[in-house]
Order: sequence, then structure tokens, then C-alpha cells
Amino acid sequence: MDEDITNNDITETPADVSRRAFIKGVIGSGATPTTPVRVIELVLAQTTISSQLIDSLNASMYLRAGLTDLFLLNDIVTMDMGTAVATQ
Repeated sequence: MDEDITNNDITETPADVSRRAFIKGVIGSGATPTTPVRVIELVLAQTTISSQLIDSLNASMYLRAGLTDLFLLNDIVTMDMGTAVATQ
């Protein structure tokens, strides 16, 4: 994990570090290429992993992929509209 998010507190668990890294990524810079890795690290750092937690992880990644597809489609449509206007 990043050195800027680790803590020298001996009582801190790996789940605490993962949770802080995830929150920093979401609040700080928003979604980055490392966000899915941090989400998985957060889940793996838990002492117990329930099926509900896995379902939430799956939904989170599915939603993120869906939004990315939507943004990509929007960019393509916007470019096509710009090209159509330029050729008239």
C-alpha cells in the first residue's frame, strides 16, 4: 500500500489501512485506475467475507463499467455530431 496512507500504529489492522486507502481514493482524486484494486484490497482485508459483501463488490464494479461505457458512448456521439456539422 501507499506509504502516505499507512500508519505506524501497532494496533492498526490491514482492514484499517485498506479502508483508509479506499476512502482517500474516493474522496481525494475520485476514480483512478487503481480504484478497483483498492476496492478488492478492502474486501480481502476483512476478517470475514460474506456473500452480501461479494455481491456489493460485484455490483460496484458492474456499475463502474457501465458508467465508463456510457461516457465512451457519449464521447463517440459527440465526436460524430461534430464531424457532421463540420462537413455541412
